[in-house]
Amino acid sequence: MGVKKILLLLFIGLAFGQSKMDINNLIDRGGVLYAPNDDKPFTGIVFDLSKETGSIISKTEYEQGIPHGIHIEWNNDGKKKAEGIYKSGVMDGKWTEWGENEQKSKEGKMKNSEREGLWTEWYENGQKKAEINYKIGKIISSKYWGKIVLLND
Repeated sequence: MGVKKILLLLFIGLAFGQSKMDINNLIDRGGVLYAPNDDKPFTGIVFDLSKETGSIISKTEYEQGIPHGIHIEWNNDGKKKAEGIYKSGVMDGKWTEWGENEQKSKEGKMKNSEREGLWTEWYENGQKKAEINYKIGKIISSKYWGKIVLLND
């Protein structure tokens, strides 16, 4: 078998061989999650289920018991609510939020779990609402747009 095929099979095995656990079945020891009866911190996908519908409402990649990788949230209707990246337990990188109408409502970057740089917000109709610049979670400048309302004759 060629080297490329072996590497591809190894990659597929690693990507799809991750453990998946309901967050309610994991044990929190000082902010680090462990599977029951396991001495090693949990590595894999952690999900949470809606108590109302039983559907998945969040999914987060964990490494060594802390969030590290993609985090996604959904509402009870299964519509995406938020998506972002954790690095070593803190929000770090691009984060996006969506409204009930499935339109993007906010987007920007996080650094050390604080908003950093330009964040953009939109009204439910998709029109830009605001551009806000952050430095270590504090607003340093902002620009807002009014909502356009069309009236029928």
